[in-house]
Amino acid sequence: MAHFTRRSVLRGSLGVAAAGVLAQCHRAGIKTMVWTVDEDAEMRRWITDRRVTVLITNRPADAVALRASLSSVTPAASREP
Repeated sequence: MAHFTRRSVLRGSLGVAAAGVLAQCHRAGIKTMVWTVDEDAEMRRWITDRRVTVLITNRPADAVALRASLSSVTPAASREP
């Protein structure tokens, strides 16, 4: 389920993000968050996606470590999943 607030932030599940809503929000300048991202591959996918503003996980230490390890890597271009 997607939900828009007055602050123009999309809150939605990974399914919403993967369904093209994320791309539409990015084009409109709407900030986005995805959750609950606990699998390594999915965490890497969303951390490197410029369209994602916030990533929520039950493994925050792993997400911070992954983000730090990728800090020297250029973020992935916006892409439709």
